[in-house]
Amino acid sequence: MTPYNLSVKVIEKNQPELDMLLPGEPVAFQSPAPQKLAYALREAIASARHNKVEPYASLDFQFTQTHDQVLATPKSSLVTASSTIIESSHPEVKNEFDVIGAATKKPTEVMVFPNFEGETGSVEAWAHAKGYDVTHEPLTLTAR
Repeated sequence: MTPYNLSVKVIEKNQPELDMLLPGEPVAFQSPAPQKLAYALREAIASARHNKVEPYASLDFQFTQTHDQVLATPKSSLVTASSTIIESSHPEVKNEFDVIGAATKKPTEVMVFPNFEGETGSVEAWAHAKGYDVTHEPLTLTAR
């Protein structure tokens, strides 16, 4: 249950502002009541999703308010701007049991095992079951 009004009229009322968001770029809206504008934009996007009104249903923004404006930042740019791949190296690991043990105890997005000397069959089976891709030379597990 949502507190938003999910009527299509909400989309129509806020269509000029929603149109400004379509390019997927950050937008600053001037407003004497920024909290009301931010709420209205979130409500219009929720209504668009509920009623499957494209292209507005695909909008995904974070809205922050200052004393006289609403800053709309696309969430995808927040993710790509702040995402860093966490990689770990495990030079002490030499066999398949230690690979699975290290990957289970301290998982990261990319785990490199430069001194691995064991058989890769069981490591590959385990890794694929747990959502990792495996590459060799050196043995590397990468989260999907």
